[in-house]
Amino acid sequence: MKKILLAAIACSLILPAGCKREGAQQNPDEAIAKKYAKYRVAVRKEKELKTWLATLEKGEGVDLLGEEKVIVQGKELDVSRVRLADDNIGFVPTRHLADKVIIFTKESKAFIRPTLGTRVRGVIPAGTIGFVVGEKANWVQVYIGKVNGIWITTQWVNEGYVSDPQALLDARGYETALELSVSGNEAKRKAGKEKLTELSQGSSVIAEIARKKLEELNNAAEQKEAPAESTQGEQAPAQTDAPGEQQGQ
Repeated sequence: MKKILLAAIACSLILPAGCKREGAQQNPDEAIAKKYAKYRVAVRKEKELKTWLATLEKGEGVDLLGEEKVIVQGKELDVSRVRLADDNIGFVPTRHLADKVIIFTKESKAFIRPTLGTRVRGVIPAGTIGFVVGEKANWVQVYIGKVNGIWITTQWVNEGYVSDPQALLDARGYETALELSVSGNEAKRKAGKEKLTELSQGSSVIAEIARKKLEELNNAAEQKEAPAESTQGEQAPAQTDAPGEQQGQ
């Protein structure tokens, strides 16, 4: 009888602990990690990616809740289940998400592999928004997009950047200002310079970058105007009749 009683007590102590462990494993809404959109991308309501739910902005963060392989239109895709800032839950292809957002504070070389001895794929300008997709020692593998005609999607950098979420908004504004400042439309170029001026008066890491870019644009504009002014000042004087010519006519 005593043995039966002891066994019953042991079971009563073991079963609740087992139930707690099982319950903890079954929480599907617990965040696994933080992820960031590498560009504007749609979030869908179903894992089959059929119905639009929301659109993430470049650099917008989400909570990763899980990942699985799904057949979409006959192709196998890695799909992430994510929770947005407004607590909506949806699905997005995993390839559109990155581990971290970084801002480049100076020109940085992007290498093919994580070593200085390998080839440089391209140079990333200061003020560029980047996304970390891998890490090795003091190197990070980044997705940038197209830079000066070159795609940088899985290359490696080891310096010249900061991880500053507060600077992301200014970095977005800086990218927009650069696009406007090289537009063929005079009004857009003016708007771009105004935006750069606004950013240059801030306190984030983008402020100094914006000041340098604004100075560069102003110097380029002055050099463009200088030859025209010089040409106008060197126009030959109007021709006059030589002495005595009128008498011979």
